[in-house]
Amino acid sequence: MASKQPQRGIRAEHLLGTLIRRSTPWAGAAGALCVVIYLILDGLGTALAAAFGVGLVVFFFGVDLLILRLTRNASPGVTVGALLVDYPLKVVLIAALLWAISTSSDLDLHATAVTVVVTTVVGAIGVTVAALRVRSFYFDFPDAGNG
Repeated sequence: MASKQPQRGIRAEHLLGTLIRRSTPWAGAAGALCVVIYLILDGLGTALAAAFGVGLVVFFFGVDLLILRLTRNASPGVTVGALLVDYPLKVVLIAALLWAISTSSDLDLHATAVTVVVTTVVGAIGVTVAALRVRSFYFDFPDAGNG
């Protein structure tokens, strides 16, 4: 007999979409506010560095969304494993990118770092608040009773 419960991938994708729709505007506003503040206080060059920071945050979380979309029909263990491998690779990649930029350009890394931190924290708070309001588990593990 077919279960009336939707497939894990469909349910997880719907939940992910809900979390993104509810948290992205807050993170985007925080990043835009940083760019505007740096534009007013320090000029266009620093504002571009802040915009670069927003781009790093978009890349960092965008890759996670891509992995979740690619593994939506796989078992939850595959998804979690992919995300656990993905995270340290992204951290090393971004650290290497920032090191290369710091040694070869005049990009204001302080503005970039502040924007990354502010945008990430506001985005994480937005996702957390959205997840608490939705009250749904992202990963649905199979029942132990079903074998």
